[in-house]
Amino acid sequence: MKFIKVASNSFKCVLDKRDFEDYNLTMHDFIAQDSEKIKSFITDICQKAEEETGIHLQGHVMSISMAQQPDQTTVLTVSAKNNVEDMFDDLKSDLEKRMGSAPKTREANRPREMKRPASAETKTRIYAFATLGDFEKFAQQNGKTWGIDNSLRKAEDGRYLLFVSRNRASEEKYKAFRLRLLDFAQADHNTTQVHQDELMEHSKPFIDGNAVNKVRKYL
Repeated sequence: MKFIKVASNSFKCVLDKRDFEDYNLTMHDFIAQDSEKIKSFITDICQKAEEETGIHLQGHVMSISMAQQPDQTTVLTVSAKNNVEDMFDDLKSDLEKRMGSAPKTREANRPREMKRPASAETKTRIYAFATLGDFEKFAQQNGKTWGIDNSLRKAEDGRYLLFVSRNRASEEKYKAFRLRLLDFAQADHNTTQVHQDELMEHSKPFIDGNAVNKVRKYL
């Protein structure tokens, strides 16, 4: 175990395999955030560092990072930090980057939402029914809409707007569904986000969630 002073509030500690064995620690203990083992280890390290370098960090919130070296040693860097909630996150993130095998957090696995440009085409299609009766006729003659998201809104001009998008349905089933719609409604070919936002603004929800099936069952 070797200590190197970095600054008045920071030091590096070089650890070899034997040091980890003496403390009964592995790199995964840090990733798993075993607080009791880590706290005991860091407390001891800080005490030894104070003796070797004169740096006093006991009682301070600390930022900790680790890096494995080509010679199989591990460099532990400890610095005073102002934000207590970030201490273990810094260490865990640093270790995961270097080891690559650690499981990612649920938040890290979550896909990032991409903002859609205002003029981009959406996956949602809109069909306008002149009357509610036309929609009822379509619903009565249509089969189940499993895997096709659909909701009905009433526009300010009196039309009924069916918003549809493919979920788990096959492409073939979705195309057939849209073709049947054309016998009863007019397709809105403007599929930009701006246009659809305008229609949403000038209409009110009429039947949310699986509107076709709900009306078909009612009839």
